[in-house]
Amino acid sequence: MKNKKDFIIIADGISDTNEAPKGKNIYYKCMICGETIPSQPRDNIGCECGNIFIDIDYFRLWIKDYSRAQVLKNL
Repeated sequence: MKNKKDFIIIADGISDTNEAPKGKNIYYKCMICGETIPSQPRDNIGCECGNIFIDIDYFRLWIKDYSRAQVLKNL
């Protein structure tokens, strides 16, 4: 995501994708590459390094290293 936004961390190091909230103002940040992606994208999307991926066709969030992911809320 290119534009700067103000975020607060609402979860750090989740242990299961079922724990990850989603919504209009919820984003996932990869702590490896630093990319932030929306939790409800219009198309399949992933971070640059592949640690976080959202497959909208199957309604799945995939995180390779949970300890390196944060859940953010846009203020």
